Amino acid sequence: MSSLTEEQKAKIELSKARALAIREKKHAAAVNAMAIESKSAQDALKLACDDSQTPMGWIDDPNISSSSPQYPSTAAQKATSNMPSDWAGSKGTAVPRQQLQGVQGDPNWSPLISQGAGLEKYLIPLSGLFKVDEDYIQDDFNLTGLNSLVPYYDYALDMILDVEMPIEDQLTEDQQEVVESAAEMLYGLIHARYIVTNRGMHAMYDKYKKVSFGRCPRVFCQGQPVLPAGLSDLPRNYTVNVFCPKCHDLFYPKSTRQSNIDGAYFGTTFPHLYLMAHPEVIPQGSGVGASYVPKVYGFRISRKSVYYRNRGREE
Repeated sequence: MSSLTEEQKAKIELSKARALAIREKKHAAAVNAMAIESKSAQDALKLACDDSQTPMGWIDDPNISSSSPQYPSTAAQKATSNMPSDWAGSKGTAVPRQQLQGVQGDPNWSPLISQGAGLEKYLIPLSGLFKVDEDYIQDDFNLTGLNSLVPYYDYALDMILDVEMPIEDQLTEDQQEVVESAAEMLYGLIHARYIVTNRGMHAMYDKYKKVSFGRCPRVFCQGQPVLPAGLSDLPRNYTVNVFCPKCHDLFYPKSTRQSNIDGAYFGTTFPHLYLMAHPEVIPQGSGVGASYVPKVYGFRISRKSVYYRNRGREE
């Protein structure tokens, strides 16, 4: 075999150099693409728990950090400890998430989840959620499907159960905030499932008997106690309403704090299943209560008059 000439050797070296340059260029492009993809994923996760679009609710705790509407600090809790528990307010449906108003500028509000806060740290007297039994949370069957709804699911669950996370120190500040907000969301969704169990129903029964959820603001319902209700079982769609068992209508919670609660934390099933499980609390004449009749100088207004035009009401 004849030896290579200098010219051939030079061509071979040039080809190797070009191949190496191409590989390095491809590698750099791949690294850049991975970085962009990673940042996009983080941005998406952060957006999923973004304050401006997130109606977080009654999982109130002064030590818990969240990017959702946040809750009173310890001092604020003491200052508001005498606030009425009546939720019921004006009539209407839940507020779409695009219209939700946060309260992050309020100095009396502080983050929700602190590092290693655990289950106990989610609950304060102003909270509309109550403590979910820890053994219920530890049963994976009860949490089926929630991992697809909650970002950083495993870390969020560990935070709720106060389990030490081995990589906690490796999380960036932004990632930590996302995990904390995810833990809040996860707890709320677990709460929605828990309150339709026998144990949850019993706890809610006590709250209802104490009128913890407030009374219907409708005059003809005569102070009928109400129940919390959601318009969606998926988080970040609507805030919570209160349902009146007498007139079967929905109303806004009276408290502005409670009106920012995610309706998914109570779900669409609870109030109706509760009444089916406890028929003794269903008021007489439910759903057919008296209605207000408008009058002018003591005379009832005709349904055919301009007063009722375009109201979709029939005689």
